[in-house]
Amino acid sequence: MRAVNIKLKRKQYILKKWRRIAYRAGRRCGSIFKKENRGSETAKFAMNRDWNLWKPHLPRDLRETLHEAASRKFYKGFCEKAREKYVRTISLPTDKKVAAIISFMSEDDTIFKVLDELRCLPLYEII
Repeated sequence: MRAVNIKLKRKQYILKKWRRIAYRAGRRCGSIFKKENRGSETAKFAMNRDWNLWKPHLPRDLRETLHEAASRKFYKGFCEKAREKYVRTISLPTDKKVAAIISFMSEDDTIFKVLDELRCLPLYEII
């Protein structure tokens, strides 16, 4: 029983450590974005691009477990340093431009919920 607790605590320590590392990496990328951006790219696209460049640093055996928490910490660090308002953002596993096409008919009550969820993604456009 004690060995299981030690393994669990070790894993929690490693996860916490990598979340801190992701936060610091996000802050570094945010400061670079703040210095170099001339209005050509939005913060959401820059965060997604930088996250996809940094993501391979995560340990392979923990990538699945860490992805969501580490990306959230990365985005928080990025927004804090770039002085952007933090909004819930979900990373896309690409640095290319992505669009969403929605077709609906007589769905006034649900279309706003769908659009709110799509705004969490770094989409180039929503049609």
